[in-house]
Amino acid sequence: MMGLILALCLLLALAISIVSHQAPSYAARNLSNKMQVPVTVGDISFSVDKISVYDFTVYNVPDSALEKACSIKELSAHNNIFTYLDDVVTVELINIKGVYLGLEFDTAKEATGNWTTIMNNVENSTTKVNEEDKQVIEIKKLVIRDIEVD
Repeated sequence: MMGLILALCLLLALAISIVSHQAPSYAARNLSNKMQVPVTVGDISFSVDKISVYDFTVYNVPDSALEKACSIKELSAHNNIFTYLDDVVTVELINIKGVYLGLEFDTAKEATGNWTTIMNNVENSTTKVNEEDKQVIEIKKLVIRDIEVD
């Protein structure tokens, strides 16, 4: 009996290790497919009370003057991980450090530009969700440090 419990624990540890190592590439690939631009994620860490993303970069649309549309050194969402299963998710704190935002505009008089293209790509690649199936996310506190905008 003890051998079975040990084997199950080892199997669970192996599964968690595989999932945690695949999470950055899965997230980057998924976001890249939706945004239609290259995306990289350095690392993602999970704990019961926090999810952290490190070295997140969204590259720019083709023919842009700037290489990147956005990069973030560290983003952490502080809340119980099991609340993501609820219809209303309350995030106690989102802490973002080391933000770069590359903004390009089509003309001096228009608000359209690189982010318009990226967000249109996301909207066009996302399947519509029924209103009753939508999840609400409430953020109690958002802290952004060290912002650079081009």
